[in-house]
Amino acid sequence: MQLPLLLARLVPVALIGALIPVAWANGAARLDAAYGTGARLSVRTPGLGPLLAASEREAKGGRPQRAIALAARAVTKAPIDAAAVRTLAIRSLEAGQSSRGEGLLRAAGGLGWYDVPTQLMWSDIAYSAGDLAVAVQRLDAAMRVTRGREAIV
Repeated sequence: MQLPLLLARLVPVALIGALIPVAWANGAARLDAAYGTGARLSVRTPGLGPLLAASEREAKGGRPQRAIALAARAVTKAPIDAAAVRTLAIRSLEAGQSSRGEGLLRAAGGLGWYDVPTQLMWSDIAYSAGDLAVAVQRLDAAMRVTRGREAIV
């Protein structure tokens, strides 16, 4: 393959890869400011918001096992709610359970294509792992959700 053609194909991928951390940071900050870090958007199951908020409080209070237990209770109550699964993923990651947290985050991503925080987190983890294809796919999903609304980037 000729060098100019190779560069023409690699430059857009590198540019998108460079934008992923910026999009993640900017999108997360906006979502936190708008909705708070507890329930963070799209909780559709009645009574789930207080459980997720309690999990957030416990995590901030330095009680990670209690935070995980509350998040797990939320998942038991609503196993197909992306926000519940995402919250358990976050608590697991915070407690240093990276493989469990990443697996839960992938599950949340499959449940909630319209859940922007999940898509941005999954994009960031994929980018950190060097999986640019998944990182770009998840960033694309987040950007499609926000089309017509305030941009995440």
